Amino acid sequence: MKIRKKYSDEFKRKIAKEYFNGKKATDLAKKHELSCGVQQVYAWFRKFYPDVYYNMNKEKQEGQKNIMKNKENQDKKQIAELVKALEESQSKVKTLEKEKELDKQLIDILKTKNQVLEKSRASYTNLINQKNLSKCEEQNLIIENTKVYKHYAYIACYELLTRIDISQNKLIKFFNITKKRFIEFKKRHCWPDFLDVRNGLKPIPKFKKYQGKVTPNAKKLLEKVYKVHNKPISAADLNQIIFFVFGVKISVAKIREIQNKYPAKFKHVNQKRTKYNGNDRKRKFTKEDLLLNSIEGQNAFGIDGVHYPVVIKGTHKKPVVVISYDLRFKTVVGFHAEFSETSNSTHQVFMKASAYIKANDVQNAIIQTDRGSAFACEIINNFEKEANNYIHPMSKAGFKHNPWTESLNGWVKHSFIEQYGKYFNSLEEFKNTFQEFINSWNVFKISMYNVVNANRSTYFKVVSLS
Repeated sequence: MKIRKKYSDEFKRKIAKEYFNGKKATDLAKKHELSCGVQQVYAWFRKFYPDVYYNMNKEKQEGQKNIMKNKENQDKKQIAELVKALEESQSKVKTLEKEKELDKQLIDILKTKNQVLEKSRASYTNLINQKNLSKCEEQNLIIENTKVYKHYAYIACYELLTRIDISQNKLIKFFNITKKRFIEFKKRHCWPDFLDVRNGLKPIPKFKKYQGKVTPNAKKLLEKVYKVHNKPISAADLNQIIFFVFGVKISVAKIREIQNKYPAKFKHVNQKRTKYNGNDRKRKFTKEDLLLNSIEGQNAFGIDGVHYPVVIKGTHKKPVVVISYDLRFKTVVGFHAEFSETSNSTHQVFMKASAYIKANDVQNAIIQTDRGSAFACEIINNFEKEANNYIHPMSKAGFKHNPWTESLNGWVKHSFIEQYGKYFNSLEEFKNTFQEFINSWNVFKISMYNVVNANRSTYFKVVSLS
């Protein structure tokens, strides 16, 4: 057994003093052969010099804490830098991937655009080669060409939506087609949703080539349909069934002609028909087009209705503004704004145009309109007979049916919205602001006409619309 040594207080104080003066605790323990070694030196020092001991320990602890804090801060900074570097690298990778995807999408779009143009290029070449065509035949060829292009553009747009994650509006703008017609075309051909096709839920439909209004073997095709559907069918339904099954488009009029010729064999649905419906009324008051894509003389006027997309009291509205133009000066003769285009609104505009013709003593005046129900009606027809100072021809529906009035509608609409905006408190406020705009528009147009024709002895003035 080790015998525990006993030390006097003087000896303990001496060792503590030597340690306080700067000697090492290990050297003192070895020199005096202390039984507990270094810990005994620390204990005696703490006993005789308590204040110095506690101050030394505090400094050590604070120094260690500062070292640990600095290490933690350095580690946090390094981690934050690493995270930033990772995020930057990931964002760069994502941007590169998006750019590659966009490049692929644009390449696919350009390829499909070229394919669509190649499929509808035959009608262009025919139009160029056949120089001796009349205006009506040329117009029909242009209309047919647009139909062919739209058919293949709808197919190309649908194929891209099934293969590429791209917005529908972007493709519609690229192909110059309307969203409404594209959806109607998709429903008419019973195509599934492009998201279902993309996710593999439904197969890609078979796309059919463009078919015009051709009637080959119409009777035989009707016999095949009636063998399967042994019941009365309407001509419109037969038109759709034949197009879906055989890929041939037969006109509804031709189907009705065959059904009326063989009523026992081809039964049709009996539809209640009034003796005097809207189409008959329009045919009664419809008139020929006298301008025929060229303004002859300086006595032509145009009337048409335009939708203005404005916000009235916080709600989106589209009031119809029926405007009459003097096509010689590009000025506005009169207008009337309502939330719908009716015969009463067009009648008021016709009255303003007739008053303008009387005030300016225009000889052989022509007021050109389209064949809408608001113009082909009894009220306008009776007013034309009463006024007896103009002729009222109507342009046919189709390509550039009334180009002068349509172009003026676009100019006036764009400049009005750009100058006055879209927000109004009431329809009356919209009318008043439109009146102010038209006054300034007419002054500008007449001043431009007088500057161009400065050598003339007489100058034209703006007639008030009131």
